[in-house]
Amino acid sequence: LYGVPEQRLSVLPNGIDLAAVDAARAGRQGSTRGELAHFPRRAIFTGSDVRHNRSAVQAILTRIAPSLEREIEFVIVGPCARGVRVNGSPNVCLDLDGDISAYAGPGVVGLNPVVAGSGSSMKLLHYLACDLPVLSTPFGLRGFKDLAPWVVTAELDQFPEALRREPPAPDGVRKYLARYEW
Repeated sequence: LYGVPEQRLSVLPNGIDLAAVDAARAGRQGSTRGELAHFPRRAIFTGSDVRHNRSAVQAILTRIAPSLEREIEFVIVGPCARGVRVNGSPNVCLDLDGDISAYAGPGVVGLNPVVAGSGSSMKLLHYLACDLPVLSTPFGLRGFKDLAPWVVTAELDQFPEALRREPPAPDGVRKYLARYEW
């Protein structure tokens, strides 16, 4: 593609700084933000303000959250929440400046309902580094097929039903994530 001999190229996978994730989680101890107040469970989605993440937010607002109105609180975290109107969705809240670590804890699942985009989905690494069970579309798992044993996959239309069944804890994933550490 670039006219460079193959032996001069190196491919480095995306990675995560587990120590930084642990420090952020430790810094959040004692915070009330992550506590579940009105719902037995919580699902979080985080992402940058790009088209495929905005589409995922719209899917949460229009297709997923309404069918789980009394069961699960949905928190949209980060820049992908810009310009979003919740309009009477009692189980959806927005946190433009938040961080996954603020919401990580028992009863929380990380969501990756993306159906388009490029590159690998870094939110998967971050969710798993925070010890969260993860529900993703098969497309959302792109670039991280080796993490499939710790991620529940479902097509977007099946997300409400998949969320009704509590995804299993990602036991053993932290040790595995060491291969993604930079």
